[in-house]
Amino acid sequence: MDLIGLQSLHLENFSILVMNCCIPYKLFHYPLISGTLTVNVNVLLLSLASPDESSLKYEVEFLLNQQWYDPRLRYANQSKYEFLNAIHHHEDIWLPDTYFIMHGDFKDPLIPMHFALRIYRNGTITYAMRRHLILSCQGSLNIFPFDDPLCSFAMESSKYLIFLLRNRS
Repeated sequence: MDLIGLQSLHLENFSILVMNCCIPYKLFHYPLISGTLTVNVNVLLLSLASPDESSLKYEVEFLLNQQWYDPRLRYANQSKYEFLNAIHHHEDIWLPDTYFIMHGDFKDPLIPMHFALRIYRNGTITYAMRRHLILSCQGSLNIFPFDDPLCSFAMESSKYLIFLLRNRS
């Protein structure tokens, strides 16, 4: 089977999954009925560069990977594939509302931001996106350019309270 056939098979399976799911799927509803949802987060640094060495701005490109459990999307293994490729349905699935707290700006992505969205038969979801940030860093101007600038940013959830959603890295 060619790649296009494989992709359409996954899209077809995803549509069937959402239509026939035993729990009605609502996009804006939190995945768990009660308790805390843990979202495992990791960041893979792809590049770090300073386009202008006279400033303390750095360009950072990274992959943000998130994983969580949504019992509404469990399905029986009806194919030989381990997961469904749902990247074309990223607007139809509940995703964590990851918000970046930083000193800097986002740079327009060169490629689409959504990188991968996989739904495993046990209801585990993995979501990866590529981000490109321009960070304003802090350094010691009295020893510049021999200082070690500190660049930082943080992530949080902007819609959900801490007792409902926990990001864990």
